[in-house]
Amino acid sequence: MGGLIGAVAGICDGRPPYPEEADQDHGREEFERNYRGRRRSMVQFFSLGSILVLVALAASMVLLPLMLPPLPPPPLVLLFFPVGIMAALMLLAFSPADAGAGGNVVV
Repeated sequence: MGGLIGAVAGICDGRPPYPEEADQDHGREEFERNYRGRRRSMVQFFSLGSILVLVALAASMVLLPLMLPPLPPPPLVLLFFPVGIMAALMLLAFSPADAGAGGNVVV
């Protein structure tokens, strides 16, 4: 049986219709078997000092804009700086590669 009929028959039998799905199911079962019951806290991934630095950084990002006076807008030239970088990157991305420059050319 092949095609759609084989796929439907496989689903009705309780087996995966395609071998790739069987591999995925096996991988998921192995993952669940290895990591069942293990709950990792943030302290296991980060040290106490790095957690304190991250908390202080987050607090400063929330509180400093409320305490500091508003800044004047930047000069117009500085506003075009990121636009120029983006234009240069797009020019490089869409320009053809120079194959005649002695580089590795695969024909």
